[in-house]
Amino acid sequence: MMYISNSFSLAMLRELAGMEVQITPISFESAQLKLQTTCYRSVVGHSDTAQILSKLLNCNIVCNRESIQLQLDDELVVAQYAGARLPEGTTELPPGATFSWWLIKIRVDEEKRSNMAQDYKQRNKYDYIDNFPTWQHD
Repeated sequence: MMYISNSFSLAMLRELAGMEVQITPISFESAQLKLQTTCYRSVVGHSDTAQILSKLLNCNIVCNRESIQLQLDDELVVAQYAGARLPEGTTELPPGATFSWWLIKIRVDEEKRSNMAQDYKQRNKYDYIDNFPTWQHD
């Protein structure tokens, strides 16, 4: 799933064995192209920011204060605002304010995942033995 947000938080991550979080700066044009050619869900939490982003990107960015947890293969475009606090009801960036653009990708390193699973089994091998069903003899 593709998302757009005005921030990124560690709370957006769920624990996945072997998970890798790739954080890459991208250009405005790359963000715009990605959002104009891909189905996405907005999780921009401020209505004024959503309106400004809609204008800048030339696509519909709705305000949606939903909390998400990114899953395997999800991508998040982050429009990170830098500048003075936005005045209430503003529809344009104030002078000197900018957005930096980031792409967050959630991937899994299969080798790392396999090694983690083997380590877990090794550390917990006695749990498996203790819970092994026993046969009753007549």
